[in-house]
Amino acid sequence: MRSSDGPLQDLLVRRATFVNEVRGRFVVTSIQEDTQVSTSDSESSDKSSADANSPVSDSELSKVLQCPICLDTISAPVLLPCCKNSFCAGCIKKWHDGQVDRNKTCPLCQKSFGTIDSPRFPNNLTLEQVVEAKRQYHSEEKARTSQMQQDLHIKDQELHALDQEIHALDQELHAKDQEIAALQRKIEAVLKDASSASGSRDALKDVHDTRVNPSVP
Repeated sequence: MRSSDGPLQDLLVRRATFVNEVRGRFVVTSIQEDTQVSTSDSESSDKSSADANSPVSDSELSKVLQCPICLDTISAPVLLPCCKNSFCAGCIKKWHDGQVDRNKTCPLCQKSFGTIDSPRFPNNLTLEQVVEAKRQYHSEEKARTSQMQQDLHIKDQELHALDQEIHALDQELHAKDQEIAALQRKIEAVLKDASSASGSRDALKDVHDTRVNPSVP
């Protein structure tokens, strides 16, 4: 094992932990949302009483909160006393003022609501509260989604930086390995030269000993 494998291994462990943490966070969120949907589906599968109590879907709620005149989410909703239908205050006023006949009728059911010249229809406070609650919910949901996207972007940048750090360290280790290999080759060459020199020295010593002491076998 390379002597510098420790830092690289630590970075790889950090990266794996980091990725699992990010995945875990968003998987948990997805599981929670799926659980809510599953619970809603389970409740809606019951018979009459459960169906009556099952939550209204967002699309169904949007239809309920739609002004029949402008077909947009109802604004400042008012009630027609004759039929209890609700409209935007501005929309029903324009409808009222645009009718030539003094006997004004509901634009939805055509039921007459009298000959009022300057109508002041009662506010539908319940519907207004529902509209505000829906608006606030979507605002919070949008903010939550935006925050999650920002968090994910930050985590993605951190992961990229960590990958860059791992890549740089791996390159550094590769360069060190090459330096070590070169040094090992030099050491082997020196040892080989030293071995040859040692052999030559021994041979010279034998020649010298023979000349000095010719009687020595």
